[in-house]
Amino acid sequence: MSMVSLTAAPIIRGWQDWQFWYWGLLPIGLCAIATILVHHLYWKNTQDIAAPIDDVVKDAPLAKDVETPAADDQAS
Repeated sequence: MSMVSLTAAPIIRGWQDWQFWYWGLLPIGLCAIATILVHHLYWKNTQDIAAPIDDVVKDAPLAKDVETPAADDQAS
């Protein structure tokens, strides 16, 4: 069993199923708030590190400029 289950089991002993379901919304809400907070603090104003596609396409050789070796056409 996980440590969370071992810790929480004595606390909720004797509760009926779904008796205090709304307490489960608390960790979900905290996770959502923490995710939004971390996004705004760390990832909101990041630079795009992708390669500039215009420079890559401009410098790439065209298909008609690339020579391909001829295949051996020997009949068996």
